[in-house]
Amino acid sequence: MERKTVGGYVLEVPWTKPNEELLAYTYLRFQQEKLLDVIFYEKWPVFPIRDFLDWCQKINILGCYVQGPGLDRTLAGIGIVERISQTGYFRRMAIGVGFFREYQRHGIPEAFCDELEDWCFIEAQANVIYGVTPEHNKSMIRFARRMRFHEETLRLSASWKGQPVTGHIFSRTEAEWKCRRAGIPLGGF
Repeated sequence: MERKTVGGYVLEVPWTKPNEELLAYTYLRFQQEKLLDVIFYEKWPVFPIRDFLDWCQKINILGCYVQGPGLDRTLAGIGIVERISQTGYFRRMAIGVGFFREYQRHGIPEAFCDELEDWCFIEAQANVIYGVTPEHNKSMIRFARRMRFHEETLRLSASWKGQPVTGHIFSRTEAEWKCRRAGIPLGGF
């Protein structure tokens, strides 16, 4: 990944998993910012830190690092790629992102999502990526719409605080990703 400047920050997304110390920091910071229940809504009640770190070893995680004026390179958020399934040559992957509150603006999540998509379609050779978020997670729904993902809703396909709720399913195909990266508009998403 090349470094790019976004909102006054230099953004860097190495295609490697953050180490366990950074993942523990991520968990504790999400906990401090009261974001664990929102980001890891399917793991409710939220799992303890040791279970989180064990889970992280089984999935793909990318870190989003930023550096700004007077700020050392620091972790701003993470991208999660899990539930990779393959049928023949077709690969589908579930993705998600989580950012510390101070980095949820300035275009950082959008630029990071672009890099996460690149990793999925280039490095992991996905044919389609998708994410499911419960209807209660309004900020993620707005974010996915800004990113122009295709959207569907499905009754009782997500959970919120242990209860089944309507889920918003956002997806992007490899063809849509290629067109978007080339600046070619596609209708319907």
